[in-house]
Formats: sequence, structure tokens, C-alpha cells
Amino acid sequence: MLRIRVVRGYNAMVPSHRNAHGNTFPTPLLLQQCRYVVGGDRTHNDYEYWNPYTWPMTWSSSDIKHLLSRNLLDSGNPPNYDSMSTLLGNNDISSLEWLVREYVKPPPPRVVDVASYLLEHLSSTAHCAEIPRREQEKLLALFELGLSHRIGSEKRGAALCHSRRGSGKTLLVKDFVNHKRSEAMTCGRVIVRCCDVTTRGNPQPLWLTKVLQDCKQNQQSGGSSNSTDAGLCELIRAHVESITGYPQNPSQYITPNDAYATWKRETAWWFGIPPAKENVDPLIILDTCELLAEREHKFLEHAASGIAAKTSYTLLEAFCLAIPSPHGIGFVGCNATFDDRFSLTLANVTNIGPLN
Repeated sequence: MLRIRVVRGYNAMVPSHRNAHGNTFPTPLLLQQCRYVVGGDRTHNDYEYWNPYTWPMTWSSSDIKHLLSRNLLDSGNPPNYDSMSTLLGNNDISSLEWLVREYVKPPPPRVVDVASYLLEHLSSTAHCAEIPRREQEKLLALFELGLSHRIGSEKRGAALCHSRRGSGKTLLVKDFVNHKRSEAMTCGRVIVRCCDVTTRGNPQPLWLTKVLQDCKQNQQSGGSSNSTDAGLCELIRAHVESITGYPQNPSQYITPNDAYATWKRETAWWFGIPPAKENVDPLIILDTCELLAEREHKFLEHAASGIAAKTSYTLLEAFCLAIPSPHGIGFVGCNATFDDRFSLTLANVTNIGPLN
């Protein structure tokens, strides 16, 4: 099947939060965020049957019927087009969106291009040592073990790869995605971020700003609210928005559990993921995570024990704690390690490294 790059037609209309038909968008334009998404050609029709944000507010019920009638899930059970026209005229797009998904087929299939995605989000300047094939297979198996759900345990899984710079850590991330999670990434279920690349952004991404608000050294980080949870939710929301090119309502990403549920639901609809499909569980991998490993959390602490005094969590540990059990997360960095007290009680941790 011929695959081309997809851009959202309505984003190309006008450089503002209101499209040419008068519809107001709740988030910034997304045209530049879908460079690594490919699929069927959808750029020639301004009016997308699955996307009410592209419909003119002046449309009548007949106009909506004309657009939707050939794309209904059940032609014998059509929606109430008069109600849809009323919602559109009142700019109640969120309610209209719910109706559309109840009655209309999903959009044409799309996929995330793995090579383009990794090029976008991992460092292309880092020196990566080559990993011998036998060693690579061993490391990939350990990484897989760290992320796997362990029967009988409800703890989150964590794969920690710690090694010196230039030892091949970023290459390991690329190899793991390509060999073990390629299909999951093509349907939007894998998030990969390099913290070094992320900090070069101008402005800095909101998810990282929120996480760093929990740093003990941050003089403006008062109170006991956990901004790390909010940072995780924003990372997921922004990811889903970028791969779908569709506005994502922050109210659906309030807690980590909400964020993961919405992530799964949205990608299932946009990418046509069957409910029983295996090996496409949501996964986050953070590379060069020294930024989080070297900073203390403002209020989370490891309790004192017979062999260790009370100490603060690192932001890396706090971010892992935000992951809903029993999902897994991968951390890669020179000092991607946890306190033993965290590893024993809050996560099933697999340590990988140092690399040769």
C-alpha cells in the first residue's frame, strides 16, 4: 500500500486557533507535530467525516448527513442529524465528537514511522559504541524482562540501564524499539524521549517543566502537590496529540491512571488496534535521564531503616512511582539507578549495565 506523510488539512487553513469555518480549537495547531506519522492520503478534503473540528458551524443536518452517510458503523442505525447540527451551531464540539465516535467509522489507517520517530526524539549527535550481537541479544532480553508484568505481582516494572557516556546506551534504546516494540510504536503505544534533546527545546516542553517543579532545589516549588504526576500526564497527552494530530482535552489526562486509559482508548480508535492484540501495551522510555537522577524530590522520602538514614527520592524515582502499576518504564542514563528501598518495595527493577 502506498504510504505518504499525513498532515491535518484543517491545521493548514489559517494560522490561529480558529479555522476558516469558525470552529475554535482548544489547543495549538498541530501541523508540525505529525512529521513521523504516515498513512492514507487525507489532505484533499477539508471536511473530515471523523473530525467535527473541520466542519463549518453553519452546516445543516442535511450537510452532516451527506458527509457521514457513507461512513456509518451501521447504516440502519444513523445518528440524529438535527441534534448534531444543533451541537455544531452551538460550538459544542466535545459533545459532537462523542456522537461521531458512537456512530461513525474510525479514520483511515495510519502508522507511526519508527525510524522517523526515533530520529526526532533521540540524540543524533551522541557517540554510540557498537554492541556485539551476542551481547545485544542478552541486553534486549534483560530490558524485556524489566518491562514485563510479573505474574502475582502488582508492582510497576522498571528497566534501568546505567553506563558511561558513549558505551552504547542510546543504541540499545533504538535496538530495543526496533526488535521488541516496533509494532507497538507504529500504533502510537510507545513514547521515547531523550532528556538531553528535550531540554534543548525552546520553550522547554511543559511535561518536563512540571516534573522539575518537584525538585527540592526549586525555590518556587512550595506545597505538597505532586507535579511529577502532572508531568507524566502531560507527556502522554502531548504524545497522543502529536501522533493523532487531534486536540486532546487535558480533562481526560488528570491522573496517571486516566492518562493511560485515554492513551489506550485514543490509539485504539485512531490506529485500529484490536482489543485482544498482544505486545502493544503502553510503554515509556527515557534516555539520558541524568537530569532526573541527579535531583532530589521536594517532599518524597525513603524512610530510615536499620542500615540507611532517611533520604529524599530522586526525581527519577518519583517519575517511576507515577507510572500506574503494573505498567513498565525504561530509564537509560549514566546514573539511572534507584535506592534499594525503592527497588524492594515499589517496583520490580531490572538493572542493566554497565555496558562493555
